[in-house]
Amino acid sequence: MYLIATHVVYDDKENATHGSAHAVFDFLKKNNKQVILIEHCLYGKYQSQIVKQNDFVKKTGRFYKSNLIFKSFNELFCNIKYFKGTDVFICVDPLNGIAGVIFKLFKHKKVFIYLTPDYTESRFTNKILNIIYQLTDRVCLKFSNEVWSVSTRIQNKRRLQGLADSKNKLLPNSPDFESIKRKAYDGNKNLVIVSHLSKSLNLLPILEAVKLLTKNFTDIKLSIIGSGDEREAFQALTIKMHLEKNVNFLGQKNHEEVMRVLSESFLGFALYTKENSWNFYGDSMKAREYVACGMPVIINDIPSTADDIRKYDAGLVLAEIDTEKIVNFIEKCLIDKKYYLGLRENAIRLGKDFDKNKILKELLG
Repeated sequence: MYLIATHVVYDDKENATHGSAHAVFDFLKKNNKQVILIEHCLYGKYQSQIVKQNDFVKKTGRFYKSNLIFKSFNELFCNIKYFKGTDVFICVDPLNGIAGVIFKLFKHKKVFIYLTPDYTESRFTNKILNIIYQLTDRVCLKFSNEVWSVSTRIQNKRRLQGLADSKNKLLPNSPDFESIKRKAYDGNKNLVIVSHLSKSLNLLPILEAVKLLTKNFTDIKLSIIGSGDEREAFQALTIKMHLEKNVNFLGQKNHEEVMRVLSESFLGFALYTKENSWNFYGDSMKAREYVACGMPVIINDIPSTADDIRKYDAGLVLAEIDTEKIVNFIEKCLIDKKYYLGLRENAIRLGKDFDKNKILKELLG
């Protein structure tokens, strides 16, 4: 049996944001493997959830919103409860990784896979917590059978940390390519952003670009998928810029709905700030989903994914966020159909080359 433990962000309806663990869970279910997924609430607002392959959901444990120590031990014991019958334990992040180390110590013939969805040298501002984080991460590297990293930048970091190449595997945040219902381009002018609506989203230059584009393309649209504390502020900014007819806030959507919107859109934005230090090592799930849906990407070079977008010529990679460059690129895509369709073909090729199912078949045999 496979056991997967991860941390998730829940929306107001207690739906978990789709992440690396869910892609592995979906793959195992699709291949009729016995699997249990444990979802721990990242911010401690909700109890942990146990999801089995038949989609049965059970709440378990207590929740400690403000006490990190109690929360961590609560989650550790929750993970340990499901060791029985487990042959392969896939742990996402160091906190779950500690349970993986215990699993390996007591069941040394079983398999412990340590999946790192991001990395940073400075996870916490508190120096003691940061030292604990780094030590925990190193212990997980030592005891795991394999380490799966979502980006080549994390892979390279692991190599510098002394991890053998035989254990150092790549599992990007790409979707199941074959399951996506891509649609032929129909001439639409629909731009899209999938993002948590927080201060880390640099929305202003995108809205400025849309404003400039409306002069020549009055029917251009921008759909914003996601929720967050800054939604009202972003909506007020949209009204202030007189873009109510061009910008739609779609709110939180389940993963299936998100993929449908993406497959019907023209270009996708994946612009990151340096506010979160782990963005440099991260792999942009939304950019991976954009290209798999056949949509070229406008991205800056903070996340590792930008390296692949540039290599495949699957969109625009910005060294600095520049409204004028964004406008010029979108105008060229709208005016020069041959150029746009070439980018679209490159995006699809990138999505196909990094098909999650193909990679997982190689990793899990």
